[in-house]
Amino acid sequence: MTVQDGSVQLSVEELAREIRSGAVRLAAATATWLRLVAEFDAREGWGEVGVTSCAHWLAWQCGMSPGAAREHVRVARALGSLPVTADAFATGRLSYSKVRAITRVADAGTEIELVELARHATASQVERVVRAWRRSDAVDEELVAEKRSFQWHWDGDGMLVLQVRMDGEAGAALLASVESLAERAARRERAAATREAAAAAAAGTDCPSDPETFPRERMSARRCRALAQLAEVAADTGRRAGDPPRREVVVHVDADVLADDAARCGGWRARRR
Repeated sequence: MTVQDGSVQLSVEELAREIRSGAVRLAAATATWLRLVAEFDAREGWGEVGVTSCAHWLAWQCGMSPGAAREHVRVARALGSLPVTADAFATGRLSYSKVRAITRVADAGTEIELVELARHATASQVERVVRAWRRSDAVDEELVAEKRSFQWHWDGDGMLVLQVRMDGEAGAALLASVESLAERAARRERAAATREAAAAAAAGTDCPSDPETFPRERMSARRCRALAQLAEVAADTGRRAGDPPRREVVVHVDADVLADDAARCGGWRARRR
């Protein structure tokens, strides 16, 4: 914080902190306002002469466009049956943009998973997952069963190439999990860069990496690692004693190399005797 001409000027870090705090307060205030809207709608407080709906009343009395008014009423109604989402919204952990997206598809069985995704993903990522989720509702089950596929091959550079075609709901759930883990990794990288910069500033040395230009891993790489993590955890879920191994490692080795290795191993065993 600096003082110029008798006025207080916040540092960039202080400005960023105030902006983030303001966003939390704004989300909490919006959640409170929507609870009022939901109750007002349920009690039909909008039922004046010439007013056709709660959205119509909001557009008239609160200066909203008709579309925005309808969307706010929809979200207010949906939050009544989504307690986890409502709580995260009221405490400022979710923004209105994320809540608006979640309420389009969430129910009692999917709410917790979607809230967890929204807490770690960006609003645009949540929107993409929700769009995929909604598309799955209109898919014909027989067509899905016919078109499901799982194909893979090893590329010339030794990398796995995987192509999967699956139903939209399961696919959206998979994407939600992958995006959540990948975004967590990105946040950890940003936090590490910030700590490094703070430590350098405290020591009075040049920061080797600015948090804004810190060399970060590509999001594609994070998603690949997230998918591998999900597979590793799932491999041991529900496993019982006596179940066959769930992991198989395939190693491609030239016959000449294998023969040479076998010869060396044989010689080693002979020396051991």
